[in-house]
Amino acid sequence: MTAKKGGVMRVTKAVVRRAVAAALSIVVLAGLGVVSGRAAEPGNGDLDVLHVRKNVYMITGDGTNIGVQVGVDGVVLVNAGTAAGTDRLLAAVKKISPLPIRFIIDSDADAESVGGTRQWLRPA
Repeated sequence: MTAKKGGVMRVTKAVVRRAVAAALSIVVLAGLGVVSGRAAEPGNGDLDVLHVRKNVYMITGDGTNIGVQVGVDGVVLVNAGTAAGTDRLLAAVKKISPLPIRFIIDSDADAESVGGTRQWLRPA
């Protein structure tokens, strides 16, 4: 809240905190936009791993963004990348956690998102 006292606006700590949080959010979102733009470069040989939160990562560089969440008993992937990038993706995930990949959630049916899914499937 702001208060006017003697013609001078006083800004409370809460307003300052909100302004700082908004500015930081803009910076973070702009940074993620740059990383997301790099995801459109399939097959360049490198995968970048971005540590998002305590147990959440984003892997870019295989034509799509691949989400990685590490739980107590395994790893969940959001998108599996391209078929050609499966070995590189597995190596990147193993650097994050030695736990097995338990689930893959494909966000769409594009080849750069689901091309690697078949590589992870094993007979029941």
